[in-house]
Amino acid sequence: MEVDTRPGRSARPHPPYRTVITATLMGFALLGDSMLYAVLPARAPEAGVTAVQVGILLSVNRWVRLVTNSLAGRTGERVGWSWAFVAALWLGAATTAVYGLASSFWLLLAARLAWGLSWSFQRLAAFGAIIADSSPADRGRLAGLANGVFRLGSLVGALAGGLLTDAVGFRPTLWLFAGISGAGALAATWGALRRPDLSPPHRLNGPAAPPARRVGGPTAPAGDGPPPVRRAALYLGAFATQLVVSGLVTATMGLLVVRRLGTMVNLPGFVLGAASFSGVMLTARWLVDLALGAPLGALSDRMGRDRTLAAAVGLCIVGLLALSVARSAGAVAGGAALVWLTGTTLAATLDARAAEWAGSRPERTLARYTTAADTGAALGPLLGTLLAERWDLAVAYRAAAGILTAFWLVHAAAAFRRSRDGSTPPPVRPDPLAPPSGP
Repeated sequence: MEVDTRPGRSARPHPPYRTVITATLMGFALLGDSMLYAVLPARAPEAGVTAVQVGILLSVNRWVRLVTNSLAGRTGERVGWSWAFVAALWLGAATTAVYGLASSFWLLLAARLAWGLSWSFQRLAAFGAIIADSSPADRGRLAGLANGVFRLGSLVGALAGGLLTDAVGFRPTLWLFAGISGAGALAATWGALRRPDLSPPHRLNGPAAPPARRVGGPTAPAGDGPPPVRRAALYLGAFATQLVVSGLVTATMGLLVVRRLGTMVNLPGFVLGAASFSGVMLTARWLVDLALGAPLGALSDRMGRDRTLAAAVGLCIVGLLALSVARSAGAVAGGAALVWLTGTTLAATLDARAAEWAGSRPERTLARYTTAADTGAALGPLLGTLLAERWDLAVAYRAAAGILTAFWLVHAAAAFRRSRDGSTPPPVRPDPLAPPSGP
């Protein structure tokens, strides 16, 4: 986070306006996408698609990002991220409008593919905003803040989308959300023209000028970041976290509730339907991102990335094993809460590390990182449902715990190799303007 170091000027960092505004506009763009996940399975005939086609439509946007992330990285660096972000927001608003107009599977499929492309640009632009606004001392907090802010769009899209669909209809709700997304794109266009300082930076790694002083400790040394084995551990972490938390556990929560608790869930003083209880569990995930994303991300700023990753992975494994044996509503809620909390911590910590390790070619590193995460998110639901149907839900959750254990071992081995080989970056002089880091 850059500060003014001229004599007589305050060393207080600028507020992270760029990150907050970018994430807010992403939340507007997410409204239509999140509404589809909540509403389309129940309104498939009204949309003109079959149940099988619904599954394709709700997953194809993730699969296409395995290709479009790299395309977005190259294009954004060439044309500048401010205008790439604006174009992506307009494309996102257009796809939401198409959802409301289309009654053909193929037109909806094209819109979902376009949405995947749009989200690739938006996600990488968000990394640019985080890099521009943050220092090593607060990068985890800002990564968690950004995730929480744009996930508010997911929460509103799912909840308000369902309520409005029942009140005014499927297509009118999508048109309303398209208008809101379009208003966000219009605001982004104005910002790119009039206030470029509040838009994603032209390049992900900022201008080529000498680095500014930063609050919160020494500035990271120049270079292309850690050795390949450490980058591989980062990509594996993104893959494993999204596969387990965003994919497998999220996709099987409803199945877990029905199989373990029945169609009616007994709670203290009242009974709740399985669908409603599952909805509460999934809504809790977005609330954790929204309310606790920044403070959980800040843990890695204080504890260090490696320690935070090790602790969060261990606790997430405990949560998964608890879900594998849960037979009561309290056990399901407790296991899910632990998975959601640690998942948010892992996502913010890994995002912060990806931003720090972007190197001189950030578009390449960040595109690979987001592609690894998208691969996990796309495979998670397939793996979870396959294991649950072929064997049992306990097998699915234990397999997820095994995947996270594999990541922990690779991460620990990479960290040990770094310390053994002496590949830790040379120390740098502390910033004389930085506040004391401790007593």
